[in-house]
Amino acid sequence: MIFWYNHAFGAPSMNWVYILLYLLIFVSPAAGALKSEDCLDCHENYKGYVHGSLSCGDCHNDVTELPHKDKLKKPACETCHAETQSVYSKSIHEKKGLECRECHSVHYIKKENRYCASCHADIAHKNLPVKGIHLTRLQCVACHAPVTSSQIEVNVTIPGNKAVGRLDIDRDGNRMVDAKEWSFVQAFLEQNYKGAYKINKKFIAKSDVHAITDKPAPCDDCHIDRKRFGTARLTSIGGTVYDLRADPKLFLEEIPPIARYKETVHGKRGVICADCHVSNEKITDAVCINCHRDLFNLYKYSEHGKKDAARCTDCHNPHRIKSYKDLDAQERVAICARCHKKYMSSHAWLPNTALHFHYLECGTCHSPESQKSMLFTFARRTSQGESGLTYEEMKRILPPDSDVARMLDRNGDRVVSSVELSAFFLKLREKLGKQLYIDGSILVTKVYHNFTATGHREKECTACHSKDAPFYTSMFLVIPEEAGNLYIPVKDTALSSLPIAFAMDMTLLGEEKLRAQDMRKLLRTGTEGRRLAIAELGLKWIDLVGLALAILVFCLVLLHVVLRVLTRR
Repeated sequence: MIFWYNHAFGAPSMNWVYILLYLLIFVSPAAGALKSEDCLDCHENYKGYVHGSLSCGDCHNDVTELPHKDKLKKPACETCHAETQSVYSKSIHEKKGLECRECHSVHYIKKENRYCASCHADIAHKNLPVKGIHLTRLQCVACHAPVTSSQIEVNVTIPGNKAVGRLDIDRDGNRMVDAKEWSFVQAFLEQNYKGAYKINKKFIAKSDVHAITDKPAPCDDCHIDRKRFGTARLTSIGGTVYDLRADPKLFLEEIPPIARYKETVHGKRGVICADCHVSNEKITDAVCINCHRDLFNLYKYSEHGKKDAARCTDCHNPHRIKSYKDLDAQERVAICARCHKKYMSSHAWLPNTALHFHYLECGTCHSPESQKSMLFTFARRTSQGESGLTYEEMKRILPPDSDVARMLDRNGDRVVSSVELSAFFLKLREKLGKQLYIDGSILVTKVYHNFTATGHREKECTACHSKDAPFYTSMFLVIPEEAGNLYIPVKDTALSSLPIAFAMDMTLLGEEKLRAQDMRKLLRTGTEGRRLAIAELGLKWIDLVGLALAILVFCLVLLHVVLRVLTRR
C-alpha cells in the first residue's frame, strides 16, 4: 500500500507515515474498545459498582486514552440530573456548600446513603411542642421541605380482625367520616373491644429531599391552614377495608395561631398570654380560678369536682376560637365523649339513641338547672353530607351590608314569628335550591356547672316531649356572623307551624321518625350490624312487626298492580 502511495502521489515525509501507523494501530482500537472492564483492571475497589446503566466513561468522559492522566475533570452530576440540581440549588444544603458525594455514594448509588440523622443526630428541637410525638410520627421533610402531597392514613386493629359494616361507620352514606360518625366509632370500639383495639395514625408527606429549606414550616401549615395533612382517610377497621375520606381535624388537632389569638373568647376580653402562662408548667385550675371563681365554687361540689375527675382544661380549650355557645350539639357531645366513651351503650334504654344525640347535648338532661333553648339553623344537603350554612355563604347570597335581624323581623317587634321565618327561608331557598332546610336542636344556652343528674332523674321524657316543655318559651334562630353567632328570638311553636314545617329536619312530639339512612342500615348490614342498629334506634318487637306488615302490604299492592297489567285484555 505504501509502495503504491509513493509512486502515485509522491512520497510524503516519513513523519506522516509514522503518525498514520500510530493512529491505526494504537489510538483507534483503544478508543473504540474503552470499556468499564478496562478501568476496573486498575480500579479494583469499584468492582460491582451500580449507578443505573452508566459505564465509567459516561461520567469520566474526559478519558480518551489508557492509561489516563493522573488528574481527571470532576464529573458534573447536573449533566444527567438537571432537574434535581435546579431544586437543590435553592436549598439550604447547597448554600452551605454540601456536594452530592457527601450524601450519596456515587459509585454505589443504592448503598451507604446518608440520612438526616447522619449529620443532625443531636438537634434538640427545643421550640417544638410535644416533640416526642412530632419526631416519632413525622419524617424530617414533613416540616423541613416543600411538600408536594400529604395525607393522614388511619386504620384500627381489633381482635380477630372481625368485619364491621360500612353503614356502622359511614352512617349517612356520603363516603366521608365526620366528627359525629367518628364519635360513634370510638363508642363502638370502647363498648366492644375496650383495651384491645388500637387506632393507628400514619402521617405521609411526599417531598424532595434535595429541597431542604432554611427554616421549618410554621405550625399553621398543619394545625390551621391545612396546607400539610389537609386530607385524611380511614383505610380499615379490623378485617374491613373502607378507604373513606375523613375530617383531618379528628386526627390532627386545630390550634389557634398567635396572630389569631384576638379572635378567641379570651382574646376578645383582653386576656394576654402572660395572664395564664405564668410558668412553663401546664395550666392548672388555680389559674382559671383567678377569673372564674364563682363558677369553680359551684363546680367543686359537683360529682366531677369532688372526685377530681376533670380539670377545667379537660373540658374547656382556652385557645378555642369558638365559644361554647357557638358549638353545635355534636361538638358539645364530643367534649363529654373524651372521657365518657361508652355513652351510647349506657343510654341504650333511650328510644332512638342516635337521634337523641344528634339533636341534644349531654347537659340537656344531666344538668337540670341549666337553661335550655330550642335553636333553629339554616342547613343544606350536599354531596359531602349535611352542613350548616356558613357566614361566607350567607354573605354571598344576601345584599351587601344587609341587616339580617331587620330583614327577618319585618314588623320590628324584636322577635321573629313563624310567618316571618318562613318568608325569609323561602327567599333563601330560591337562591340555594331545595337542598336548603331548617335544622333544629335543643341546647344549653346558659350553663349551670353541676352535672350530677344520674339514675332515674334524667329519664323524665315529658320534660321535653310535652307542650309544657320549658324551651318552648326560649327559642332562637341562629345566624352565623363574622364575629360569632347571632341569636334572634323566635316566638310561636315553630315545629308545628306552617308553611315551614315541611322544610324542617326535626320532630319532637309524637312518634320519632325513621330517616332514609336508618332504613338502609337496617336492610343492608349483616346480622350483627342489624342487631346493633335495632338497639340504637330503640325499636321494639312491635315496631318490627309493624314495619314487616308495611313492607308486606306494599309488596302485595305491587303484585296486584303487576297482575292487573299482565291479565288486562
